[in-house]
Amino acid sequence: MHKAVQDTFVRFRASRQLLADAQAAAQASGMSLSEFARYSLRRQMEPITIQPQPPVVPCTPPPSPYMPNEALGSEVALHVEKAAKGDLESLRFLFHDRLRALGSMQAHAHGASIVAAEAVTLGRLVASHGQQSDQRHYVAALLLASGALDMTNSPQAAAFLRAESLMVLDRLASFGDDLAAASGDELMNRWPAAVTKLANDLRHKAAAKEAA
Repeated sequence: MHKAVQDTFVRFRASRQLLADAQAAAQASGMSLSEFARYSLRRQMEPITIQPQPPVVPCTPPPSPYMPNEALGSEVALHVEKAAKGDLESLRFLFHDRLRALGSMQAHAHGASIVAAEAVTLGRLVASHGQQSDQRHYVAALLLASGALDMTNSPQAAAFLRAESLMVLDRLASFGDDLAAASGDELMNRWPAAVTKLANDLRHKAAAKEAA
């Protein structure tokens, strides 16, 4: 199977904030900006993943004829049903669906804050299973969501998500993830010192709870 040749140059306009968020999300995910752009475009067109994943078993309709999430479409609704019963692959499918939607819309677009909340919530659940790739994608969701919150005049909420992203990157770095360490350093240099202070405060509170 031949690898696709990237032989066409594409130019398009984007806001500085969108570019900064995309660059940060790309680095957190271990990709170049071009790779991240191609990944987001492919995710918009078809359900793919960056890293090889076990094949998703087709969902089967639940016994009950009533589906409370049918407004989302049959495929998504059935993945919601499976995720609610603990299926990680369906949960991951839903997370990438929201991450793809968040990455493809302008931060100030109508409904962006809702999509951001969904992406962060689903990402947090997926990342809690402990896989490194899922945690990197969760960082990407946090960064994109913080940009959306900036545009809705929610600076405190945006700062919290950025602080949380630093905590996740720091935890990954503690397990030898050099890319996560470099990404965390770059973000701390870019953001106000208040974000780093908030991350440290949250880290100390978490450590105090563990020690109690």
